[in-house]
Amino acid sequence: MANIAEKNPFPGPYTYHKVPNRHVGLIIGKGGETLKALHQKTNAFIYIPTNYKEGDEFRNIELSGSAQAVEDCKKEIDIIISNVKFKKIFILFNFSFKKNRF
Repeated sequence: MANIAEKNPFPGPYTYHKVPNRHVGLIIGKGGETLKALHQKTNAFIYIPTNYKEGDEFRNIELSGSAQAVEDCKKEIDIIISNVKFKKIFILFNFSFKKNRF
């Protein structure tokens, strides 16, 4: 299960996973689809706190569940973030390559 609220409704203990604030929306997904898929795939409970300071670069997502579920969820979140970073690098490289062609 996944949740976005002011207080974590899931049973602890919690493991915190630091995520760039600009990528939180990707982890949530449209209508929470990505959050739900992460929970279904890993069986981890995912809580994204809404109380953060404007301008904060990172947000600590709270994960709970079995140790294996939490580790699997962290890996999946990191894959989502790394895919975004890779796409940006590819787009920049591709644009630069096209621009410098004769």
